[in-house]
Amino acid sequence: MADQGHPPGSGWMHYDRTVNLGHILTAATVACTVLAGVIYLRADVTQLQIELSRQRAEIASEVTAIRADAAGREARLRATELTQAGQSSDLRAMSASLTRIERLLEARTP
Repeated sequence: MADQGHPPGSGWMHYDRTVNLGHILTAATVACTVLAGVIYLRADVTQLQIELSRQRAEIASEVTAIRADAAGREARLRATELTQAGQSSDLRAMSASLTRIERLLEARTP
């Protein structure tokens, strides 16, 4: 079966060394499409890098705030522990005094 416009037996493809306007326009279209794709992808990468930098800065400030809050809580916890240790020492001293008073009262009672 022969294609229209070609003599029978010549096949449907014909190669020659000529370059016409259609070839140039096709090559230019392909080049522009590839260039546009590269530019679009580069813009996306740049946008992602900006977003990543913003998120890193935000996370760093949040970590700093959390560490400062944790340091404050740690200081309050240590102060509470020291207060409790002092109170425990006071309670032991009062208990020892009460025990001594009880022994003295028991010794006086006939």
